[in-house]
Amino acid sequence: MLIQQPRFAEARHLTETLEEDPRQWSAAALLADQGIAQDSERSAALLATWTQICLAAIGTSSLFAEADDQQEPWVRHGRQLAEAAVQGEAETEASARDCATKLDAPGRAALLAHLSTRTSRSVELAGGLEELLEQEGAHRHYAGNGDAPWVTTAAWTICALTELHEEAASARLEHLVQEAGHAADVWRTWAQVAASVLSSRALEHMEPFPHESAPVGLARRTVEAVHGTTSQQRRTQKEFAAQSQENQHALLFELGMMIAAIRAQPARRAARQAERTVGRAPRDAEQQTAYDVLQQMPDEVAERIGRMRALARRAILALIDGDRETLAAVVNRIATYDDDPGRRPYPQPRFRLASREALKLTNAYFYQAETHGSFLANTTVADGARDLITRYAPTEHQQAAGELLTVMKGGGRQSEAEFSPTAGDDAAGLLAFAAASAWLAVHPKVFRSRETARLTLIQEIRENEAKALKIPDREIVTEISDQDALAFLDQLYDENCPLPRDATERAVWERDIIAITKQHLLETPASATTPEQQENLRAQATSILRAATGTPRRTAAPPDRSGTVRKQPKRQPKRKRRGR
Repeated sequence: MLIQQPRFAEARHLTETLEEDPRQWSAAALLADQGIAQDSERSAALLATWTQICLAAIGTSSLFAEADDQQEPWVRHGRQLAEAAVQGEAETEASARDCATKLDAPGRAALLAHLSTRTSRSVELAGGLEELLEQEGAHRHYAGNGDAPWVTTAAWTICALTELHEEAASARLEHLVQEAGHAADVWRTWAQVAASVLSSRALEHMEPFPHESAPVGLARRTVEAVHGTTSQQRRTQKEFAAQSQENQHALLFELGMMIAAIRAQPARRAARQAERTVGRAPRDAEQQTAYDVLQQMPDEVAERIGRMRALARRAILALIDGDRETLAAVVNRIATYDDDPGRRPYPQPRFRLASREALKLTNAYFYQAETHGSFLANTTVADGARDLITRYAPTEHQQAAGELLTVMKGGGRQSEAEFSPTAGDDAAGLLAFAAASAWLAVHPKVFRSRETARLTLIQEIRENEAKALKIPDREIVTEISDQDALAFLDQLYDENCPLPRDATERAVWERDIIAITKQHLLETPASATTPEQQENLRAQATSILRAATGTPRRTAAPPDRSGTVRKQPKRQPKRKRRGR
């Protein structure tokens, strides 16, 4: 949608304030000395963005049906704008600019006032602007034509179903099926969206709608086909296309309700809100409160808490990297931390805090996987963690860590695992929970890529170590912007870095290259990077590219044997061979 683009930032901010004070959007308020209607450029931005939202929720035929005088210039220009919006974003923007130019200030004020009430209601039915934009982004990702107006209408319909506005959603769905002719497009897109939030295991517990004439269970089978093969997807899409429009409407309503039911879960809502508020995992209100409390503690206590939190993450990072030596060093550092000169004896088990921090991250990653549609069983995670323990953990702790992972396998889901109160009091507890976190962190439903997981852990390590020393927030550097990373890559590749500037357009391997660049810049400024470090970064980027394209590493050439003469032994005649 246009409202997501940077040049429409003011329009987005104003749209978010629609419900705060409706009086500021009256025609009189818009015509004030500094009112928006006095500026045609600002008016054009609002006209374009609001028309897109209204088109998704109301449609062109109903948008101006309630206007008192249909012959008013602002009504006529408004209708032309709505008709242009059906064609696409470029036409919407051009028509909005033309409309704002041809109308005088009172006409712009009347049109904006009319659209403001419809836009406010449309956003309210969708559960808020951020909810609509989040869902529109998911639809755009899976739809073949992301700029088409039907994509936004389909996204708004899902949001309305999530908020239980079924009548309004059904009306827009009927428009998509009967008037716009996009039933097949919506069916294909919604199947992909549903598969992104529903795992195959979750689908097994969903009961199909009891349709009168439509095929029962087709919606579920279509989502299962997305998890299956291309031929299965083609069969379900063909079966849907063969249905009558009435049946298509019923089937789409069922599929939309499947998506809405998952989105409406309180945990999912909270996760979306946290992601919008923070932008990365997992700085929620509870964690911020913990940091604030940490600042009020005695220096020695605050330092120990911050160090242990950072060391728990260093253990997870070492397991991700397969670094035996670093993992052993982390275990040894926790074991000997309280023996440093000048430290007072610590009254609790030395590993308890770090172990519980690792367990907390394990729980957070379980939860993060669920919000992304993957319901991971304890058995799967415990088996993966056991493999990491066997390969990388110190030998003397492997058996005890394995016993804890056996307890973890006792429950089908993470919440059902019950550990003893002393489970994390030794090194085995830290290793078991860190291994589970490491296995989850590299799962594609937790972080998009391995390097993104590493970057997040490195950022949290730096933050916790800074908090341990009570460094002020303004002096803590844990974030590197995409612009800085891309600028460094341009410098690294002589202004010939082809990575997309828009983060939403990047593939996983492109995100990995950005992530390793940020990891480097967190430790070393661009100006202080040595030629050896630059070469190392290029080698890492090349490895990521090879993995993305499936290109094997170049092997060494075979040795030169041109000067070697091999004597072939003389073969016996057939009649003299053994057994003849």
